[in-house]
Amino acid sequence: MLKTLADYAQLHFSLERETAYVYTRGFRTHRWTYRQVAELSFRFARELEQRGIGKGERVLLWGENCAEWVGAFFGCMLRGAVAVPMDQIAAPDFAQRVASDVDAKLIVCSTELAAHAGGRPHLELENLSEALAGHSAEPYAPAALTRDDT
Repeated sequence: MLKTLADYAQLHFSLERETAYVYTRGFRTHRWTYRQVAELSFRFARELEQRGIGKGERVLLWGENCAEWVGAFFGCMLRGAVAVPMDQIAAPDFAQRVASDVDAKLIVCSTELAAHAGGRPHLELENLSEALAGHSAEPYAPAALTRDDT
């Protein structure tokens, strides 16, 4: 039974090879299985852990709808970090204000938006799989969360 959003990463892992997401980037169509998304989530949670980003801290997700965005979102849930979604078409000055207001510890954004990260640490969605390839794709134990956690 699913109790928190972090449990969805485990569910994704169990669905193995079923297609989860199909999207286009440029002229290419990308297909991701549930397992691929789950593994990226586990890797992203480990990246957050390595960066010292944990429960209650904010990560700004600013970019296109894609499997990498979903993987980063569920990685945040696994760590107990607060995902702050930002629409890709948000003006850079607005996104920077939001990042400042929420004290985002990391920005995950499209390559075209990386120049507007305002000096904050960032990862690019289009390169996320490669950037996290050094982390284990094994299931990641979710942070202990209560109903009082964001």
